[in-house]
Amino acid sequence: MRRETPAWALQLLGSVNPESPMFASLLLASSLFAAAPGADPELTSVAEVNPSRPTHLADSLFPERGRFAATFSSGVPYLALAEVAYGFSDRFALGVLGGVTPSTYGLGVRVRGVVGDWGRAKLVLGAPLLYYPATHSSSGEPWVLALPTLRLDLAAWSRVHFHLEAGAALATCTGSLAALFGAKDTDRDGKGFMGGVWSVVGGGVAWQAGEKTVLFLDALLVSRGLQVANTGWIGGPPFVLTVGAKYSL
Repeated sequence: MRRETPAWALQLLGSVNPESPMFASLLLASSLFAAAPGADPELTSVAEVNPSRPTHLADSLFPERGRFAATFSSGVPYLALAEVAYGFSDRFALGVLGGVTPSTYGLGVRVRGVVGDWGRAKLVLGAPLLYYPATHSSSGEPWVLALPTLRLDLAAWSRVHFHLEAGAALATCTGSLAALFGAKDTDRDGKGFMGGVWSVVGGGVAWQAGEKTVLFLDALLVSRGLQVANTGWIGGPPFVLTVGAKYSL
């Protein structure tokens, strides 16, 4: 039986520029949700019979309530990235992460929360915030990167999930951030790291490989408007690729 497009999807589509990649991603996500069959009894009954067991088994983002999870991954731009996260509830988690790229390293936090859950599908708002030290590519200035995204997770089977994701990448130097709070910005000549705002859109897949292990693949395309960010993107290649594993502690 075909579902009607949910109200949250109609509201999101109405607030996004129809020419942006984010609009196309949200339109595809809402179409897949509407075309999906009714909820799988095996999945929905999990939450009803045993509330302590998560409905979404192949979940690469959320640790179980009251438990820690460690994530290890590699890809582009990160050669290695690690995170330890704690699940405050089934709907909210916070992690500390760090990684290395070919030219620098980054340290930060990642917060994520469920804003909608419909059994076989859930909508997650997440945002990593990373600090990078001064490098030649950033004109000798330390800088920060925020990557807020809205992610629609779809349970194809109990152990296999697909997701679609759209959001923005925002980068700026720490001096500019300090100036917002009244501090003096040392970059008077404007030749330092200027930062920028980019759109990101993509998707991925997660597979529960064992009782405590989830393997995942995520990919994001970076653009400005309808143009791929071949130049000016601080991350190097205009995409973010991550292959990794999450282990429940």
